[in-house]
Amino acid sequence: ASTTIKYPKRFNKKSRELYLNGEAYFAVTKNSKHPFIVHADKIDIEVLGTEFNVQSYSVDEISVTTLISGKVKLVTHEKSNNVLYQYFLDPGDQATFDKAANITQVVKTETKTITSWMNGEYSFKNKSLEEITNRLEKIYDIAFVINDETLKVETFTGKFFSEQSIEEIIDIINFKKQFSYEIDND
Repeated sequence: ASTTIKYPKRFNKKSRELYLNGEAYFAVTKNSKHPFIVHADKIDIEVLGTEFNVQSYSVDEISVTTLISGKVKLVTHEKSNNVLYQYFLDPGDQATFDKAANITQVVKTETKTITSWMNGEYSFKNKSLEEITNRLEKIYDIAFVINDETLKVETFTGKFFSEQSIEEIIDIINFKKQFSYEIDND
């Protein structure tokens, strides 16, 4: 929805590099003479032949890289652009980089859930309402205001589909009638 990718009209002779702000899925053909590099805010992902998902919006506090197959090298950077750490991910690994704290956590994950957005399915498991609404803002190009701090951290598990209206999704999340909401079309 609000993803931008910048790349040259023609890649140079040494590498294939692009710049990502948002979420994208890549299936990269192996070419050891021309590495494929994704620059996304304070991380770089270098691949030789693989499939992976990157979620790295410049406005978010974290960047998430999930390896589906193959192998990638994830490089994190400080604000001064100095290299902090390098991580080599194996299939099923998910690296979450906290941009403010400069901390990376690597865990095993279910990759089908991560890439389900490509089929119009959005799943969330034990995610805070704030995390869910941040995702919805990007998908539907809308803004949420949550005034209740305790409600922001309330966790939910569920699934919705891109063909559903935002009202329908909010009603599903709010099935217990925990909050009231209004839609302002401005």
